[in-house]
Amino acid sequence: MQQQNTRSALLHHSSAIFLIRFFPSLANLLVILYFSKRLSLEAYGQYQHIWAQYYILTAVALAGLPAFALTVGFPSFIAFVKSWPAARKWLLVGWPVLWSVVFAVLQLAGVLSFPLSFCFLLSAVAGMALEGLLLAGRRFQPLLALNMVYTVFFLWLHYVFFSGQYSLSWLFTCLTVLGMVRVVCMLPFFFKKMKADDLPTEKGNAGKSAGGLWLHLGFFELSQVVFRWADKFIVSLFLSAGALAIYYNGSLEIPFLPLLIGAAGSALLLHMHAPGNVDSLARKNELVYASGVVLSSLVLPLFFFLLFFAQPLFRLALSEKYLSALPVFWVMLLVLPLRAYNFVTLLQHLQKGAVINAGVLLDVVLALGLCYPLYQIMGLPGIALSFVTGTYAQAGFYLYHLSRLTRLRIHKILPLQNWLLKLLVLAFLFAGLRFFLARTAAAWLTLLYGGIGLVVSCLLLLLLDFRFLKRFKKV
Repeated sequence: MQQQNTRSALLHHSSAIFLIRFFPSLANLLVILYFSKRLSLEAYGQYQHIWAQYYILTAVALAGLPAFALTVGFPSFIAFVKSWPAARKWLLVGWPVLWSVVFAVLQLAGVLSFPLSFCFLLSAVAGMALEGLLLAGRRFQPLLALNMVYTVFFLWLHYVFFSGQYSLSWLFTCLTVLGMVRVVCMLPFFFKKMKADDLPTEKGNAGKSAGGLWLHLGFFELSQVVFRWADKFIVSLFLSAGALAIYYNGSLEIPFLPLLIGAAGSALLLHMHAPGNVDSLARKNELVYASGVVLSSLVLPLFFFLLFFAQPLFRLALSEKYLSALPVFWVMLLVLPLRAYNFVTLLQHLQKGAVINAGVLLDVVLALGLCYPLYQIMGLPGIALSFVTGTYAQAGFYLYHLSRLTRLRIHKILPLQNWLLKLLVLAFLFAGLRFFLARTAAAWLTLLYGGIGLVVSCLLLLLLDFRFLKRFKKV
């Protein structure tokens, strides 16, 4: 009964967190696909220039607050902040204000005014911080409702902007007001959560080491954002705009997959910090192991679908001129199987921030060190391969430390046998399906049959996985 309750709670939490983050991401994807084809290169470049700086500076301004709140739990986070002296509490406001000023200064060379840029970033950071705290407090329903409404208005404003030929200043003014309204709507739920919880008077998990953990998590969150843009930044510095366009489209992230993986990791953290949770370290490892089994049933079919159906997908979504980006895409795709396992979740729960950031530095140093020589050998795919190599080295580093901390062998941490069997079956399935559809002329028809194969394989594997996990009591 307890195992069934654990599985139900994890599924509920992960699906709720995924849906909360899904709708804003869906809106961004729809806007990107529409604007990239409809706007001129200059107008689209101005639009994306704002967001490129926005993503990096919001990560700096948040300073890992959402990740820290999920790691220590809502009550311990509030108790930790309350223990600060008054001067330090002002950092919660002063730090985002500082980086909002930086963002506003950077936009002076663009199309947005200083006050508009400042308010836009500050309202966005406040909304992300409150969302992270409410997630840690498990207020899923109001967050989901608010984000659904926000998504509708976000898309509507972009539609009005394009159809009415308004300026970018008008669009971002409306988005700023929308962000402020979202913050105002979240505040009552935040204060209600504070009153409802029996907050600890002691620091608990957020003791003296919590400050260091927060710094480590802040650095890790920032590094994740910056690292996603590092390869594109390098290409933009040394190669032509055409090469950048090819590389950028070849290295685009798979939509919604980071949300799914992040939701699974967040749900695990929430469960590990649930009141009265007395699970042993071995039991917590089993939960992460089980999530690796389940996630692989989504990630691995997607990997082989993209591997064999990338060409019709690029032709349909991005047009013929981006087919030369396929070699970059195929190299970057090699990272995808690693996403089936949350390498940092258990490390984050154990507050091993130093280990997490050591892995980040290993990733960065190795990727940057290999970038130039591999480019000389392979061209643009070599740059992608350098970052893929760094990611695999980072995964090996984390796996080594997980083995030391849990005192378990690798096959007890990673579901290797389960993954290997899926890899063999799926490789045969999707290779055969692509060969059968090779003579299909229409790209959309090829993708339709490939998509059906993807959905069916995911559903069947998930069904088999839940039976496997129930039988061997992994959850």
